[in-house]
Amino acid sequence: MEGSMQSCYPTPSSAQAVLSQTDYEKLLARCQTLPPHQGDYAVQSFLSNVILTVLDYQLHNTIVNKAHERFVRAHGDYIHDIHQLAAFLDRYPNDKQGNTDAAVTLWGYKHWTRLEQLRGLVAQFISIGVVDADSLKQWATSATFKDDFKGKIKGLGPAVFQWLIMRAGVETIKPDVHIINFVSSTIGYSPSFDATISALISVARDIGKTPRELDLAIWELQRGAPGQI
Repeated sequence: MEGSMQSCYPTPSSAQAVLSQTDYEKLLARCQTLPPHQGDYAVQSFLSNVILTVLDYQLHNTIVNKAHERFVRAHGDYIHDIHQLAAFLDRYPNDKQGNTDAAVTLWGYKHWTRLEQLRGLVAQFISIGVVDADSLKQWATSATFKDDFKGKIKGLGPAVFQWLIMRAGVETIKPDVHIINFVSSTIGYSPSFDATISALISVARDIGKTPRELDLAIWELQRGAPGQI
């Protein structure tokens, strides 16, 4: 741990709302005991990343995996790019019934609000030129939640954004419920979203892991065992 860590992590009650030295050391010590991760967060397919952005939060993994597999199996032969996905969505009215019908056809579940979010994400990405894996990675490398994602698609918050850019290859942390529970159980309270990201990125550096590796190790532990994602 670097000697400057104290200045980087003042008390949680400060305006910066980041970890104290003591709390940081608690988090560091616990992370050093984590079993090695076994999974991998990377998703190579651009359309898979788009679909998973609206599906892979607050849903059981079994549902997410089955829905994604249904999309690939049923539509992979003719939906090859984001414009073809947009054309598919345009076939259905943008209302509850239309989005329910589209959701059932696309991924086999009646998650119509997720379909509505998919419409918004597809439109947003097309409007800014994010249309394939390369342009997604380029955007993700410099994008911030506040400037580039917040308020763009109703219901998609900062954890979803972090998960999206991580799948695109960005080295960061996604403070979803599992990560937050791990940190709060370690230090006795839930720090801010930004403080959680900053602290765990520093922890990853100090224990010789990438942020994505540390995030995955925590996630697997919270879900039950290494490899259980």
